[in-house]
Amino acid sequence: MLPDPSYNAEQIFDTAVRQARVHLDGCRTKADILDRLDKIQSKEENYLEGGSLYERAGSSSIIEKAAVLGGQLRASVPDEGRRWKVLAEFWAEFILFLAPSDNVDIHAEMLGAGGEFMTQLWALLSHAGILERTAAAMPSAP
Repeated sequence: MLPDPSYNAEQIFDTAVRQARVHLDGCRTKADILDRLDKIQSKEENYLEGGSLYERAGSSSIIEKAAVLGGQLRASVPDEGRRWKVLAEFWAEFILFLAPSDNVDIHAEMLGAGGEFMTQLWALLSHAGILERTAAAMPSAP
């Protein structure tokens, strides 16, 4: 159900795994991983501060972007319990935002093949009468 062919999603996932193996090589504990991600974040933030936006666009790996994003989350939500709550709320809202769809054919095809999570959620929302995103749920333009 992703907009690109499934091999693109698999390729992106495989790339992220390879990058993680390279960036986190030698890390044995959670503390080692967090220390390494902090170093990656610092290096990436220094890199992002220099050069034009055009020069910086698309030059970071998935892991480097994740390290920066994770650092920003840790800085803005210092309490670990609260941070997990923020992540849970984000993903719940994001998935519910994505699930409503008027593309019945693709959902029917997915259900015929056993379905995937988004299709199962779409079916539940459809039975509840939620067939499209509300205007309030749509992201606003910058």
